Amino acid sequence: MTVALATFRSDMRPLIRLLLKLTLWGTAALLIAAVIGQLRADRFPNYADMYVLALIAPTLGVLGGIAFYCMTFLFPVEIVDGGLRCYDRRGRYHIVPWSDINAVQLVRRYGLSYLFIWSDHLPQSITLPLWLHNMNNFVDLAEREAGCNNLLVAALRDAT
Repeated sequence: MTVALATFRSDMRPLIRLLLKLTLWGTAALLIAAVIGQLRADRFPNYADMYVLALIAPTLGVLGGIAFYCMTFLFPVEIVDGGLRCYDRRGRYHIVPWSDINAVQLVRRYGLSYLFIWSDHLPQSITLPLWLHNMNNFVDLAEREAGCNNLLVAALRDAT
């Protein structure tokens, strides 16, 4: 059994910013669609419909925030003795030794940055979010454990 030297969880602030943007755009789009639909059906202004539509996106945003909050506890990233314990795109955990890392790629999706980490011993890449709480501590500990010449450490220094 591997011993976790440190556990890091995702920081909620970037996720909340993403949810706020999606909520605002979603609310605006739904209200514009409601006005256009009501004008075409000659029912404008029907405030009850618009009130319900104005609540859909914020409700989904709150539910998404609760889901993201739960996922920060379900999917921590750990620096273990001799390697990194992280999850792949399907949420399955893998431990990759520092010396087995053979490629690292920076990927940005929806305003969130990730490092995809490949190893010959993994069926697919593992995904390291770059918005971890205490990210500087994570980078420092990774450098101390893996060495400053490790591919992951170099990518972390470039990305953060």
